[in-house]
Amino acid sequence: MKRSWFRALLLRRVQVLFLLILQLCFLFFIFQNESFIAQVLRSVVHIISGFLVLYIISKKDKRANKVIWIFLILLFPLFGSLLYILYNFQASTRKFEQKIFQIGQKNRTLYGLPGSAEKSAYYEAPAHIPQIRYLKYAGFPVYDDTQTEYLSPGEKFFPIFLEELKKAQKYIFIEYFIIKDGLMWQSILDILKEKVSQGVEVRVIYDDIGCFLALPKDYAMQLKNIGIKCEVFNPFRPVLTAIQNNRDHRKITVIDGKVAFTGGLNLSDEYINTYEKHGYWKDAVIQIKGKAAWSLTLMFLEMWELCCGIPDDIECFFPKNEVDERIESDGFVQPYSDSPVDNENVGEHVYLQIINNAKDYVYICTPYLIIMRNAI
Repeated sequence: MKRSWFRALLLRRVQVLFLLILQLCFLFFIFQNESFIAQVLRSVVHIISGFLVLYIISKKDKRANKVIWIFLILLFPLFGSLLYILYNFQASTRKFEQKIFQIGQKNRTLYGLPGSAEKSAYYEAPAHIPQIRYLKYAGFPVYDDTQTEYLSPGEKFFPIFLEELKKAQKYIFIEYFIIKDGLMWQSILDILKEKVSQGVEVRVIYDDIGCFLALPKDYAMQLKNIGIKCEVFNPFRPVLTAIQNNRDHRKITVIDGKVAFTGGLNLSDEYINTYEKHGYWKDAVIQIKGKAAWSLTLMFLEMWELCCGIPDDIECFFPKNEVDERIESDGFVQPYSDSPVDNENVGEHVYLQIINNAKDYVYICTPYLIIMRNAI
């Protein structure tokens, strides 16, 4: 069984790699060929690059994106122009963006819960009013009656996570960039199987690129065969298309709409340090209990609809009884999500506001740090 699983995993990777290499060789041949037709094509691409720069300048788009594309096209006209056309003028990419926009607009009003916490937040946290208002404008309300707990490293998070999964009565939603077979995932999967047998609805979303070297191609079907509903985000295809760059890096678990986990941990053993992949792994998760978990529930359901194309009756997942319960809140919580295909840099604006409003200190924990120094 293990050998056939590995063989299927390896075969898919070899096939994909071979097809991509063929396409790259074809493009390389076109650019390097000195025939008259090839020269004409290169001249046409240079002309197109000039029009593309003018188009980008006039286009309503994120400012940082404009600068990057203009720089790339002017510095490498052939490569930059083709890449921009590949990335922005494909029907599949535009359709993908439209679906995200339509789903977001349809569900925008559903994030709010009875008894808005906005006025209370303004009164009790006046220093954060600009942030609260901005996120409300972006579509994400602020919640009270919510408890949060910072769980780090992964070894602290994992047993708490398993215990909460065992408490599920209605549904469990799991969305991660990486799911990898091992102690962590098998421990989770055992609980999910048990919950399915108890009538709990279990849904799983994983990213196809994130799991490209971790799961076989038919893994979604394997989960479906044991009663777990599963969707693969943006399945990878061996075609040079920009839509493959759209990946789901979110890490979300929602239990009955009243408990949620989000943060930096994927469902793989290195995140709980059962083995060392890149040394000791320091990551973090936030556990959310109470009203704010509903926001993460909606985020998952939106991604589910994007993957399968079938809208849910959102009201079926609304935690009516839990919303009426009073939870001893430890502050206000305002979960939000962001997308690279819209015109609003939600995450960037939130971070900048946090940094600009800091009075004493700013703590930053990130796996990626790229230092850029302005030339003098």
